[in-house]
Amino acid sequence: MISTSAISDSSDRSLNKPAKLVVDYRIGGLDKRGRRVLDILWATKDFVIFQHAKGISPHFSDDDEESREQAKRYMNLGPYLSRINALLPSFTEDNQSSDQYNWSFFHTPNAFLYRETARAIANALSGNHDLAIDILAFVEARLIARRRTQGQFLYLLTCTVILAIVMLIVFAHEYWIALSIDFWPYRELVRVAACGTIGGFISVAIGIRKLDVDPDTRWWVNAFYGFIRLTIAFLSAVVLYFLIKGKLIFEPLFTETSDQAVFTLYAFAVAAGSSETFIPNILRKTEENS
Repeated sequence: MISTSAISDSSDRSLNKPAKLVVDYRIGGLDKRGRRVLDILWATKDFVIFQHAKGISPHFSDDDEESREQAKRYMNLGPYLSRINALLPSFTEDNQSSDQYNWSFFHTPNAFLYRETARAIANALSGNHDLAIDILAFVEARLIARRRTQGQFLYLLTCTVILAIVMLIVFAHEYWIALSIDFWPYRELVRVAACGTIGGFISVAIGIRKLDVDPDTRWWVNAFYGFIRLTIAFLSAVVLYFLIKGKLIFEPLFTETSDQAVFTLYAFAVAAGSSETFIPNILRKTEENS
């Protein structure tokens, strides 16, 4: 009678032995280079395509002549696969379960993109190069669209967080700090800066779908760009306030203090924050006039 432990030990030894033939490949085993096989994406009697921690790789035919031919076909996919591997999300042992049961930002699971890449490689190894290129082009287009959507989302999310922080500061200033500081220009400046931030957020929200995002950048780069955009909107409104109070621009509109003049100031602050060229153009004209 063979014990269960003996069978288990034999199985563990087979998984820790590098594969030599196509039939030797098992999920959890080692490939011929000693890498752990995380998933088998495509398998035939002539080749196997598997997933490991660094990406997707094929094991060619056991027949030497066929193996050399498959290697040539696979090399022809090099430029396309290198771009896709740079965009594919990293693979872990938990990817399959997370794609099926956890919330994801995208409707299409990562496993679909892995298997489509494997299908392209399988077609190339079988001699159907044109179909393989079409499949890889589809996968690359989906990955680029993903990266751009992620970048746009992070850009807008960062702007939303900055706007929320500014509004909280404004509310705290209006109902707490301003009560102890009875200095009208100071209070007015805070409101103008808030209006500029609102203008910048409106501009970003309207044009977010047109925002061109580099798919090769990391997530924090797009978040930093969003932070810079709202900061520029904030500072643009402040600069506008100084120019108006210094009577360098729009002097006939603000000669008298009235509710109309105050709300006109706020409206100009929103415009300054929403337009990236508003303040530079005013500064240029002010310089020419001076």
